[in-house]
Amino acid sequence: MRTSKNDTLREIHLYLSADLSQPSCPIAGALPEITHRITDNLSQLHFLPVEESPLPGVIRFKRHVKSRYDHVRKAWIPLGDPKWEWDGTVVIIITADDLVDMITDPRGEGGGLREWASDVRLAMGMKASDQLVIMIKGLGKYYSKLKSAQNKEFTAAARAGVAGKEVGGLSAGVGKLGREDIDMELLRLEMENGAFLVHGMSTRESVPHIWAKADPQWKRLKISKTGCST
Repeated sequence: MRTSKNDTLREIHLYLSADLSQPSCPIAGALPEITHRITDNLSQLHFLPVEESPLPGVIRFKRHVKSRYDHVRKAWIPLGDPKWEWDGTVVIIITADDLVDMITDPRGEGGGLREWASDVRLAMGMKASDQLVIMIKGLGKYYSKLKSAQNKEFTAAARAGVAGKEVGGLSAGVGKLGREDIDMELLRLEMENGAFLVHGMSTRESVPHIWAKADPQWKRLKISKTGCST
């Protein structure tokens, strides 16, 4: 049994896809703090080579497995040869613009978004019991821009003497997809694909969210599915 989070984190390493090492990546501003927290707990952060990064924006975890849970004996059985294994949690980071593009895919009815989530599972070799975590950067800002554009269009329409009628085209840079449409598609994604969503993530907010996925409290939720222990 581990009584300290720090002791457990030493046995969990972070692996980031090759694109996340670039200055233009969605979490570039958060990487120094993430790296500091990981190394401060005597763990390690690695960047995967391009050939091992089938998708952009991916964060994975490897755990040092020393025992497995025996459901019959209801006890942890030590392994004769401890080893590093990929954890069943896969985090993928997308932007709000990417999200809207997938929802408005020509396949319609949000099919592009849900098909993308299925493709992620396939590309990462995930099992049905594995957890896909989708972190959406900038969704809160997108909602703010959308509301601002809608207010401007309504004000312009009112001044033109057509208040109360349907307001046409939104300002450039903001799509016609409403917040209710986006929220509904995200709910469908959660229900149909079993994804865990982190909404409206900013660079500052990404640090605690990524850190939490390496936290033993999060991993403890998966013990009953994986039967593994660090």
